[in-house]
Amino acid sequence: MVSSTTDCKLHITMLCSSTVWAGTEKWSLRAAETLAQIGHDVTFIARKPEMFMQRQENPGLVTFRPLPLMNDLDLFSFYLLCSWLGRHADVLISTRVRDYWLGGLAAKLVGVPELMRLGVERKPRENYWRDRWRYGKLPSAIMVNAHAILDLLATSPLIDPETVHVIYNGVETPGLGDAEIRSAVRSELSVRENEILVLGAGRLATEKRWHWVIEAVVELRKRGISVKAFVFGSGNENAKLIDQVEELNAGEWVHFPGSTTNVDRYLSAADVAVLPSKVEGLSNSMLEALGRGVATLATSAGGASEKLVSGHDLILVGNDDKAAFIDQLAVLCQDSDLRSTLGKQGLDTVRREFSWQRMGEELEPVLYGLVSQT
Repeated sequence: MVSSTTDCKLHITMLCSSTVWAGTEKWSLRAAETLAQIGHDVTFIARKPEMFMQRQENPGLVTFRPLPLMNDLDLFSFYLLCSWLGRHADVLISTRVRDYWLGGLAAKLVGVPELMRLGVERKPRENYWRDRWRYGKLPSAIMVNAHAILDLLATSPLIDPETVHVIYNGVETPGLGDAEIRSAVRSELSVRENEILVLGAGRLATEKRWHWVIEAVVELRKRGISVKAFVFGSGNENAKLIDQVEELNAGEWVHFPGSTTNVDRYLSAADVAVLPSKVEGLSNSMLEALGRGVATLATSAGGASEKLVSGHDLILVGNDDKAAFIDQLAVLCQDSDLRSTLGKQGLDTVRREFSWQRMGEELEPVLYGLVSQT
């Protein structure tokens, strides 16, 4: 361990084994940059460091190191991680399930505290030995981005709720996009000015329920509402979603163009942002849409209602209420004044409650506390 006091620079290692860019990956990079801006020494160990390096806001602040991180039995990565943490780290922040295991074991072995970052509602399985270690024995503390996750973890005998810290995500809040960019993006997407552009972004995974968007657009078209939807992302549901679009003859109206490195550019042209997830913590993509001043429709999954008020900042519907999701999307598509009001109020709330600076200021004392206990 390098540092020993709570008033000095910390040597922080961020660990992320992902090969796909999504909300967790963006949070990991921005959190690393925020901690470096505060004045700490941050090393980011990743399976694909180039994926993160090309998306830096402030190049040079964070040091990147590659590690294979191939699987839970990657002994080569485990050995190198132990070596690195033992010589260069005061604290480890792990961000994904594989990282909880390899990183947690390595940190435990060399005596470095691990802060596990858990961004979705996930209850450890009490009868599964690996979860007993991964969540109950290895981490020194757990950071979550919603009280809803804390409440779920508190029901597990494996976890001491006193070690769980709620720290809300940070997010960029540029506000409304430039009119010229809006026009150019809509032209690129072949969206006419009188059509409503609905935008979604995130992993194409079962729990995200992007099929709701397909069904909603088909229904709204039947009602005579001129709407097109684009969902940016990649994942194992891609083929299934495209098949559904074809089955419903919705190829002209619903599109899954794949991942993009610049969702923000498309948000600047969107009229409505949607998130029909069944399971969430506090979604980055939802906060980013609000930070662009885009009227947003989401389910009440996770911590969406903890800092955001339905009807004031955005529209929230019941977690399993697909009919309400479709009906509220219709309302938003038909009411430009409501879209404008929600966009302005949501932007104000996100700027106040979800800044990266605020997140860093709340995270820093947690890290100091962990280091002081070792």
